[in-house]
Amino acid sequence: MTMIHAQADEDSPCKRRSGDAMVGDGALFTREDAVDAAWTVVGPVLAPHPRAVPYRRGGWHNPMPERARA
Repeated sequence: MTMIHAQADEDSPCKRRSGDAMVGDGALFTREDAVDAAWTVVGPVLAPHPRAVPYRRGGWHNPMPERARA
């Protein structure tokens, strides 16, 4: 869904943000240390992982204890 709330005399969000950057207003920008911390978490998730090891059909074992199944 797209909603437009811009007034005729308003700058576009991109233009406002560019203007903020040029005057040094960092209120809408993320600090470099926060970006680095985020990549510390996200980087390993995006990294290539080893292929899944297939198992024999019906060979998956139910981790529930025997008495809990009753």
